Amino acid sequence: MHKDQLEIPDSATEGECLRLVATGQPAEQARFFERLTLSWVRLAYDHQLPTRELIESLCQEWQLAWAGGETQVRLVKNEE
Repeated sequence: MHKDQLEIPDSATEGECLRLVATGQPAEQARFFERLTLSWVRLAYDHQLPTRELIESLCQEWQLAWAGGETQVRLVKNEE
């Protein structure tokens, strides 16, 4: 995968991805990526769902870290 001149091998573990981002991206992006990755690890391996607040925070932080602008995020509960 290539993003912002950062190459991440397909075989990279979560820890390897964190190290690559920490050394190859600005601190703000690296901090966001760490929070996102740790949330993923908790969900994937510990089966811990992220809180609504964490999801909203990550969505807003993504906009600030990568899109360069602020956004309003509101989650809507699916009523199926």
